[in-house]
Amino acid sequence: KLHKIKFLSISFLGAEVLGILLRLVFHRLGPTGMKYTFPSSEVLMSTVVYGFLVYMVVKQCKKPWINTIITSCYFILCSFIGLSFVYFNTEYPSDVAAGFEFGVVWLSLSIILLEVYRVLPKIRDLNVKDVE
Repeated sequence: KLHKIKFLSISFLGAEVLGILLRLVFHRLGPTGMKYTFPSSEVLMSTVVYGFLVYMVVKQCKKPWINTIITSCYFILCSFIGLSFVYFNTEYPSDVAAGFEFGVVWLSLSIILLEVYRVLPKIRDLNVKDVE
């Protein structure tokens, strides 16, 4: 459980840094002309943080119908977050789409690394037993 909390915080901080770096690289002003909005940092962060929390809940819960409901709520929530920025004309639709894309990529990398670090000690134990 400590690994999951550690990876959640690393994933959160990494997504924040990724969003800042990408906005500095692309230098694209939003509809208001006041700040860089490509990719949408709010959409990126919501995709990563909520996605990681959903992953941890789905991993622990063994009932498929609960997993389906939680995953559906995650997609609906992230969609509404993205649509709200487009609706209120604070970000372009392409900014929101890029936020989703970069968020999903970062979330996938975080989950893959978590699983690798979870499985690594088991592999080491098997190798030690084989040597003996």
